[in-house]
Amino acid sequence: MSIGSFNSKTFEVTQDKIYTFDDYTRDISLNIEDQEVDGSKPSTYIKGITLEQVSFNVKLIQSNSIDVKTEIDDWKSICEDGVPYMLFIGDKPVSNNKFLLTSISLTDNIYIYGGKLIKSTMKLSFKEYVRAGVKKEEGTSSESKKTSKSKGKKKSSEKKEMSSEDNAKVDALESKIFGG
Repeated sequence: MSIGSFNSKTFEVTQDKIYTFDDYTRDISLNIEDQEVDGSKPSTYIKGITLEQVSFNVKLIQSNSIDVKTEIDDWKSICEDGVPYMLFIGDKPVSNNKFLLTSISLTDNIYIYGGKLIKSTMKLSFKEYVRAGVKKEEGTSSESKKTSKSKGKKKSSEKKEMSSEDNAKVDALESKIFGG
């Protein structure tokens, strides 16, 4: 039974495998700025909604179906690739947008003879991904700012394609909800 997924990784409980997460957190907040007012409390300027952040822990224990080092290496590759994917909890996406795996923290590590890692807790942290940003140009000339703005407009109009696996999950979800 699947309890969630990200990219090629599926959190599930089966007869042969227990691969779950706990301590799930989801942060949703506003981006605000306090603006000073002489002789009074500051005004609050609401800039907009920030990107959502999700984190949870995955407890890895060496078994016939789970190799702790391989799992850590797989997640490390996903993080280092810097590619956003849909994050599913159950069969529902966490958001309409994809997420980037931004960090992996390892704690509670247990090693045995020969240095083999047999137990670890991975904290996975994700950040919502709406669109690609552009590197800000250094300098103060108005020409570099114009160039930077025009590049930004081109980048923001580009669309990222979902992986075939994410497409299949979204199609299955839509079919389940809307029939078909």
